[in-house]
Amino acid sequence: MAYSQDLRERVIDAVLVEGMSRRGAAVRFGVSETAAINWVKRVELTGSRTPAPVGGKKPIRLGPPRAV
Repeated sequence: MAYSQDLRERVIDAVLVEGMSRRGAAVRFGVSETAAINWVKRVELTGSRTPAPVGGKKPIRLGPPRAV
């Protein structure tokens, strides 16, 4: 489930500005505890309040077939 940026901001502000616990903010705003914990951790580590990019690595390009 994708959460809105506004909800993400309110959860982060409840923890960092109001001093609420991450789990308490999760209950208050009806999001999972893991989401609240990870959102605040991302802000603390990177300073970014936006979601992390989704997706994996580019597939490796295989060379020409080898003779056996």
